[in-house]
Amino acid sequence: MVTEEQVRTALREVHDPEFGINIVDLNLVRSIQVEGDVVHIELVMTTLACPLSGLISFWAEHVVKELPGVEEVDVTVSDEPWQPPYDLLGLSPPEDSPTRQPPRLPDI
Repeated sequence: MVTEEQVRTALREVHDPEFGINIVDLNLVRSIQVEGDVVHIELVMTTLACPLSGLISFWAEHVVKELPGVEEVDVTVSDEPWQPPYDLLGLSPPEDSPTRQPPRLPDI
């Protein structure tokens, strides 16, 4: 039986065309569930109206279906908001973001 980690590794082959970063590191994979030979994947997109959601979902299904022991892959796209990996993108979270850390003061 395939493991969640094997699925996650396979999903690293799928890259968001806008950012050129794989969907795992880009935090687009919300959840992975393995039930025997069936894998359920929940994705989020960078925007709710992402025109590439069908293509990204197709690629995700394709790479996971290639894993030994996988017969069926169910990919759903959630309408939850995306939580960007700010550090990977070289950005700072918005001021009101719960992930924003206060600035570190220098040691004296």
